[in-house]
Amino acid sequence: MRIPKEQDPDNLCLAVYYLFQRAMRGERIEDEARELATKVLRSPVSSYSGLKPLLWVYRKYISVDKAIDLAEKALKNHPDVRYLKRRAALCYYDKMFYCSESPPKKSMLDRAISLHQEVIALYPDSSLMKKICLANIYALSHDGQAKAEQIYQELIENDLEPVQKQLLYNNYAKHLFFKQHNLNMSIRYHMKAAAIPHQSVFRKKSIKELEKTRDKGSDRMCGEIREFLANLAAQTMLSRLKALQCHFTWDLGLSSADEGPWLVVNYGNLAWLHHSLGNQAESEAYLYKIDALNKKYPSPSQEELHPETYAEKAYALMTSHRDAARHTRVEH
Repeated sequence: MRIPKEQDPDNLCLAVYYLFQRAMRGERIEDEARELATKVLRSPVSSYSGLKPLLWVYRKYISVDKAIDLAEKALKNHPDVRYLKRRAALCYYDKMFYCSESPPKKSMLDRAISLHQEVIALYPDSSLMKKICLANIYALSHDGQAKAEQIYQELIENDLEPVQKQLLYNNYAKHLFFKQHNLNMSIRYHMKAAAIPHQSVFRKKSIKELEKTRDKGSDRMCGEIREFLANLAAQTMLSRLKALQCHFTWDLGLSSADEGPWLVVNYGNLAWLHHSLGNQAESEAYLYKIDALNKKYPSPSQEELHPETYAEKAYALMTSHRDAARHTRVEH
């Protein structure tokens, strides 16, 4: 980033990214960040003004309080720019949930609530996460508990996509645990998030929480959690096997000297075979091999298998049908 910055010294966005690289190396950047902030605030607001990455640098490497000050100054200069309100709301949220050990003052709570309400109105098509954040902010005060619960219940009643439901259920489970101290209901919502057959970070987080509770062994729901996770693991393995679209048609005489994506077919067949025989550990081992192959040989299309995998499947099926026909003729 240093060379592009020197070639285009007036590009504030490049200057901010160069500052970010230096901060990652452990250099002190506060003085230069302050100078850059002055220049950025004087510039017209745009996606390339550098304000968004500069706020991120402030939050991560300087202080969230100074990031809030910078965001408020930018809003004062440009009060109608919606993405500035979104950035400011994020700074306040970070301050209250990740950077403060004491309860927030009422003035900060009120400002954070106001900003989040504005952002929700300005971004109606992508407001789910902000509504969850708003509920969490309300829950920070005793007077806001009922409002937080109301927001969560309204969201739960909405018609959401699977990953959105996982996001909501995971966050509501944490809210139930930390704010309402309702462990049983928290576990129920982690189960609801995990039960949705869609791979996401929120599903993984809920499964991890269930595993932690199971491993502690002190909760009366541990038996139910243990059974739920065992069933979930079996269902997850079955869905992964089905996604491979493999058949018991491989030729054990095929050479494996040249590794490639075609091996997905062989490994997939073996994974299915071990699963059918009840050898779940062996089946899982072949699935891990498939994951490694897919990472090493990614498909040109995320929606389809690798072309070489399809070619190997076709060859295996042709060989299987040919051998079946030959055996039929011999029997007759």
